[in-house]
Amino acid sequence: MRETRATAFQTVRRLQHELVESYLDDIAKHAGSLKAVRIASVLKNIPEQLARESTGSRKFLFKDVVAGRSNYEVLEGPIEWLIRAGLVHRVPICRTVQQPLSAHTEPNAFMLYLFDTGLLGAMLHLDPAIIHQYDFGHFKGFLADINTKAKSMKTYRERYQPEKAILFSGCGINQMDNGLLHTPLYLAGMTKS
Repeated sequence: MRETRATAFQTVRRLQHELVESYLDDIAKHAGSLKAVRIASVLKNIPEQLARESTGSRKFLFKDVVAGRSNYEVLEGPIEWLIRAGLVHRVPICRTVQQPLSAHTEPNAFMLYLFDTGLLGAMLHLDPAIIHQYDFGHFKGFLADINTKAKSMKTYRERYQPEKAILFSGCGINQMDNGLLHTPLYLAGMTKS
């Protein structure tokens, strides 16, 4: 059984690598040569940005994404291209948690995430078993942070008292606990606010 599972994981990983290469080929085909280089550079840089160890607020760093280009203005177009193509999600960083959230963000303070964690794992050359076993180690936080006693969630709930709060985890349960809904991680993409 383990050998079959390992073979299946490797097959999926190979297909994910082929898919990433296909996306890069499509970028080159449809974006024009100069623009394609910048778009591909941003896409390839996202896993590195997510994997880097950082203290304080994490945000997308423009430096060295494209050789000789280190500012938001140069990368804004390629980033928007990737967002419109549905390949990345742009998550703004809020200076404070107050409504409306959009009033407390800056255009160049955000993080980019790939639309699919499997492709992210492939681009990072992670063993597929890591995701299946919820053993993210160094990579937790941008794949998933499976911590059902999250201090940040407790602090947020105490400070802002939201009507609802959802904690996604690998526990596989779906239950309410003092206003906190514990939901399986695999349902994250289907949850509506």
